[in-house]
Amino acid sequence: MRVRLPFLMPFILGLLFSVSPALPNEDDAQLSKQQAKCEDRWSARLSPGQDAFGEDPCAPYASALTDLTANYAESAANKAHGPASPRAPAVQNDLQPLRIATGSAGWEYNRTGAEICRKLNGSGHFRCRAIVTHGSLQNIKLLEDAKVNLALSQSDMIPEDSVDFISLKTLSRQALYIFVRENSNIESVHDLMDKRVNTGPIGSGLRGTMDNVLEATGIDPSEVSGITAAKEAELLCENKTDAISFILDLNAPQVDQIQKTCLMRRLVFSHDVLKAVLRSNATYYPINLGPTGRKDAYAVGLYVNLITYKGALSREDHQLVIESLRTMP
Repeated sequence: MRVRLPFLMPFILGLLFSVSPALPNEDDAQLSKQQAKCEDRWSARLSPGQDAFGEDPCAPYASALTDLTANYAESAANKAHGPASPRAPAVQNDLQPLRIATGSAGWEYNRTGAEICRKLNGSGHFRCRAIVTHGSLQNIKLLEDAKVNLALSQSDMIPEDSVDFISLKTLSRQALYIFVRENSNIESVHDLMDKRVNTGPIGSGLRGTMDNVLEATGIDPSEVSGITAAKEAELLCENKTDAISFILDLNAPQVDQIQKTCLMRRLVFSHDVLKAVLRSNATYYPINLGPTGRKDAYAVGLYVNLITYKGALSREDHQLVIESLRTMP
């Protein structure tokens, strides 16, 4: 008996959307519209599209659809041929399931999480799945709530007073980027006082870092917005905000993409302002932008860690994860 999944897609999609949780920060009307778009897209068997810089609004549903389709196919096969013999379980069933909280679809954390899963799945010990999230703060919460086993997090978002979070690997060094329009009168970080600033979505590490920076420097913006990274450059270019912020790897290719959206420039930190920010979190470090030709120009640096939570994995699994990722830069 052959299972023809295309004819079953309307049923599967209906079941999926009846049980899937809502995307964070979307009201019911917006969610219904988005689900309809995703349903149309998958029913037509088209590849999910992407907004600017890789944000895919259908991504949170895609893996759930894949799982549901696979489960239905397995159920149909069992009815046709009987369940697999318990004496010869599939190798897949012996693998330790892992869920890793990453970040926005198509961006660095999400791509890094997918690469981690690829390596862990290739180890022969794990069955890993990367989960799309808003970022570090949401990832921390998912770990605490036992919704995931692993998470990517900025170093400054890991609670300093907790011994329950365990860092398995430092993955990369990143920097805080703040951009303003080229013709803006904002020349320093302190000029953000009483200006409109996009600090990133609630739940993201960017929002947490920007909150730290604004508090450490005593800056009180007139308006704070939480637009996602995919839409920030457009927001700045249309004069709907005065400054946008990102946390990206040093010399990340996305920086060039962002700056090509319209005429904009990077805002830098003076040495005195940087010192105030560094005092706010022990994991921050200074990045000297002197080689660019600008004097007294610095950026705030931080790290990206792969972390787990007390009890989320066994000590043996900790070591297996570390060994599996040893060749990962």
